Amino acid sequence: MKFKELLKEKDFNGSQIARRLGLSRTAVSSWVRGKSAPSYTHLVKMAKILDVSLETLVRCFAEEEKA
Repeated sequence: MKFKELLKEKDFNGSQIARRLGLSRTAVSSWVRGKSAPSYTHLVKMAKILDVSLETLVRCFAEEEKA
C-alpha cells in the first residue's frame, strides 16, 4: 500500500498530517506524491497519528520507491 492510499484509508489528508507534524503542506505533498520520504522522526510521529505500526508506514514508502 502506498502512503497516499494509507492516508485515504485512515481518513486523513496531507494538510492534516502537515499540521499535526508542524510541517509545510509542500513537504507532506512530496511524500504523498512519492517524490521524497520523511525522516525517521517524522515516520515515528506519523505512525502514532495514523495508528499504524512503524513497519507498516515504512513499507508504504518502500512501495513508492519500487514505482
